[in-house]
Amino acid sequence: MSKMPKDKILEKMEELLNIASDFTRLKILYSIANEEKNVSQIMEEVGASQSLISHQLKTLRKNHL
Repeated sequence: MSKMPKDKILEKMEELLNIASDFTRLKILYSIANEEKNVSQIMEEVGASQSLISHQLKTLRKNHL
């Protein structure tokens, strides 16, 4: 039987999965996965407002994504 990861690791995994569970954040991550883009480019590609994109980028940055 395999050993269960430490609680700290599981908590970090839960946090990352919660962050990635937002559809807009997933679209942003996909949009910027292979090239750097500015907010206007992301807005156009994702189809969201500037304030929403900026808010989601702040969340991603805060969590080192």
